[in-house]
Amino acid sequence: MNIYTFNVDDAYRFAREQNIPTRTHGNELQFSVCPYCHQQTTKKYKFAISLQTGAFNCLRASCGAKGNMTTLAKDFGFSLGRDADEYY
Repeated sequence: MNIYTFNVDDAYRFAREQNIPTRTHGNELQFSVCPYCHQQTTKKYKFAISLQTGAFNCLRASCGAKGNMTTLAKDFGFSLGRDADEYY
């Protein structure tokens, strides 16, 4: 049973709530800082959320965080709506 269906607005809302600068590049929302390891670089964005699927990953080998929007919701107390929040 799938309670949550990915909504692009949720990715942007997550970035705003985390107060992390982002840029849209192709079909990704790229973050200047990984919300898990808090590492940043001025040359490349290392954390991204797919704007097609909601899957995310940190490309830093020492972090490697990956998952989807429900993972972010659980790990950061991010709301995906009442039904999804109650289910997950």
